[in-house]
Amino acid sequence: MHTGLISVEIMRGIFPSFAFRALPAAGGHAWLEVELDGEWKPMDSYINDRRFYDGALKRLLASGRTTGFSLSMTKGPTSCAFSFGEKGFVHMGAVVEDHGIWEDVADYMASPAYVRMSRMQQLVFPWMARMSNRTIEAIRG
Repeated sequence: MHTGLISVEIMRGIFPSFAFRALPAAGGHAWLEVELDGEWKPMDSYINDRRFYDGALKRLLASGRTTGFSLSMTKGPTSCAFSFGEKGFVHMGAVVEDHGIWEDVADYMASPAYVRMSRMQQLVFPWMARMSNRTIEAIRG
């Protein structure tokens, strides 16, 4: 498992605007790396479904930004097709800090590199998730 921090700007357009005042600039993100033919390939474990991706990409391009709506084009084109990193993960352009490879997620979560949510963020998170899921459904539509 490869870990790092991802800019919360990736959620701009999904989280309500006022939420960004209470969020840190970046949060934890993880992806897998698998060995194929002697080469390690990154593989993000979260892939946006086609309907959501198409709607999100349309909104991102219209916004003039390179990151938002769960996509990032900061490091080049993005895709929702399953790949081993060759086509650009939907999230990888927003990764802002590399925390390296970990054999056990519990070790990473116990390390100082892991960013924990504050008590207030933990309390607000379920409400934000519901609100964000409604926004995602609207983007799919």
